[in-house]
Amino acid sequence: MVDGIVRFEVSADGVKTTMRSQSPNPAIPESPSPADPIRLILSDVTHHPYPHKTTDRGQFDDALARARRREADDGLMLTLDGHVAECAIWSVFWWEGERLMCPPLELGILPGVARARLSQLVQLEERRVGPLALAGRPIFVANAARGVVEVGSFNDRDVPVDPRTAEVAGRFWG
Repeated sequence: MVDGIVRFEVSADGVKTTMRSQSPNPAIPESPSPADPIRLILSDVTHHPYPHKTTDRGQFDDALARARRREADDGLMLTLDGHVAECAIWSVFWWEGERLMCPPLELGILPGVARARLSQLVQLEERRVGPLALAGRPIFVANAARGVVEVGSFNDRDVPVDPRTAEVAGRFWG
């Protein structure tokens, strides 16, 4: 396999390793290229915290399916308190002036590989915000399988482009 995803699933029965070159879920498309910003909408699926990566993906699959029915690429989920949490298949980040912001881990979001990699490239600042705080701000999403991808629209409104996103995306795999 040239490029792909290696998954280790740990359970009481041991460790199961799988490798794949594409998504096994037909609802999840192949990775968009860096030139293809995603369409993000606010999901009506509430984010429920979880302590680690999980195979119990009900809330995520539901948010993604609902987003696709609305012709979006993913849905941004909020906590019960209305704070920005994460998307179904992405972690979310936004620029505020010179700072790169992200939701706090204490919300029970995935402390993912992409987030860890981004923290090596740029200082991340955690902030609890509602979805209105993202209006007019450059937003991008990231995950370990697909890297950094710009958000082109959020709730059918264009999202401004920030050249630092492309710079971070270029360094993500380096």
